[in-house]
Amino acid sequence: MRRRRLMIATLLALGMAGAGCGGTDADRSTGGDGDSGADSDSFAGRLALLPDSLLRGDDPVLITVADLEAAAKAAGVTAPADVSDPAAVTAYVNAVTGTTGQGGPPPTVAAPLPDRVVPGGVTQAQEFEAELGWSVVDLRWFVEYPTTPATLTVAGGTFTEQRLTEAMGDPDNGRWRVGEGEDLSMNLRDRSAARPTGQPLTVALDSDRLFVSPTAEHVQAALGSGGTLADLPELRTLAEAMDKQGAYAAMLYARGPFEAGPGPGDAPTLRPFDGVATGLVHDGEPFLVLAYAHGDAGAAEANATALRTLLTEGRSLRGQPWSELLTVADITTDGTTVVARLGLGSAGPQIAWQLLQTRDNLIQHGG
Repeated sequence: MRRRRLMIATLLALGMAGAGCGGTDADRSTGGDGDSGADSDSFAGRLALLPDSLLRGDDPVLITVADLEAAAKAAGVTAPADVSDPAAVTAYVNAVTGTTGQGGPPPTVAAPLPDRVVPGGVTQAQEFEAELGWSVVDLRWFVEYPTTPATLTVAGGTFTEQRLTEAMGDPDNGRWRVGEGEDLSMNLRDRSAARPTGQPLTVALDSDRLFVSPTAEHVQAALGSGGTLADLPELRTLAEAMDKQGAYAAMLYARGPFEAGPGPGDAPTLRPFDGVATGLVHDGEPFLVLAYAHGDAGAAEANATALRTLLTEGRSLRGQPWSELLTVADITTDGTTVVARLGLGSAGPQIAWQLLQTRDNLIQHGG
């Protein structure tokens, strides 16, 4: 159990480093290599771009998905045309991620960036682009499995084969390779903005989607026609819930552990659930969205009531009343799914990712 808890803590920390869209057709086509066929206009569809070969037994699984174009629109900014002006890149990234300086107005938008991009792809955006042929300002959306060593990032944006080839050389069978050595090998003498540990990368571009991983096998699997993470019922349920809410960013977390650990604040009062997601919506004002996947409708109904009580009468594990941090706008059930839309009270939008990082009692159950 201790090993499992340490594993999920590491997994979630990696996920923190860094649009609401219609449709839920997440099935990939059964065509040949290079035809994923997923509907990348929805979170559920983007989930289907990740192959199920990423899973390792029954280990916890965390997925990050975001529509950076929608986040930028909500923040009132547009991506710079290129990375030639570092100040413009920094201002854009800060607005989209909700990074503000001391004394500045509190952010209303806080989209995560792919782990593949931070920090070098922001602080050294020109060097990053020179090596890979794309940069953070090219990203329009992404979905990522951030758990090492099986990391895989799939993104949509302004990518071109010409730019990738100019940076990385001619592709081999549609794949580019950057760095020396075998998959997952580290060469600290070969570190760069795009490869901070010197690991080689495999890159592919298919149907305007960019695939990047330190493991060639995962890129190949993502371009194939096998099973996907959308086949995991709790993950797909959570992604579809975020689609229905119009979220521009979300983290989907399944396979626990969700059991409560010791700590201050109120003990979790939720019944067991199979997965939880945190997301952000900007509908004139910012909202935190929580979604819970259950095994049956009865547990979902019970947790809808328990969640409302915890939010209005309970305290976080830090001892602060939830009612000071968040306000309940709506809590609904849809079959086996509970969805809460919460106003941000005194909390900033970064709380969406902090809840998972700290494993507060909103994402724990009492067993």
